[in-house]
Amino acid sequence: MKTSLVKKIAVLTGILFITTAWGQTEIRKSSLAPGGETATNGTVEVISTAGEIFVQELNPNGILLSEGFIGPDLSATLKVENYTGFAGVRVFPNPVPDKLEVYLNEDHTCRLYLYDGGGQEIYRWNMQGNHGTFDLHELQPGVYFLIVIDDENRQKTVIRIQKN
Repeated sequence: MKTSLVKKIAVLTGILFITTAWGQTEIRKSSLAPGGETATNGTVEVISTAGEIFVQELNPNGILLSEGFIGPDLSATLKVENYTGFAGVRVFPNPVPDKLEVYLNEDHTCRLYLYDGGGQEIYRWNMQGNHGTFDLHELQPGVYFLIVIDDENRQKTVIRIQKN
């Protein structure tokens, strides 16, 4: 009879340990600051840094049960904004020998960025109104990308530019 009681206690203890150790606990990535912090919920500790989150889970006795990384949450880290297409942007001449003319169908306050084919920012300009002239005579011949952004109306466009 004692053996039976000991077995029952051992089985119940084992079931209690398993349900405690492997119980479902959830900490959502969106609840963590993108700059880095530590959050704890029960036996789960989540340590986040900019772009990478490390998770480890310990049982009540401090024994490590699991650990690993969660992929980056770029929208929280980079603050990606939604912009619509920017219609009515015209550039010429293209290919451009020296000066690039940018025309908009109406007045806007815009930021313009020129990138080379490798993604390196070459120039940055501000433009107000519906026309701007930009000097590109120092650029080497090649393919460039002009990005025109209107933050007030949340519009952007990317235009391929050929420099002769």
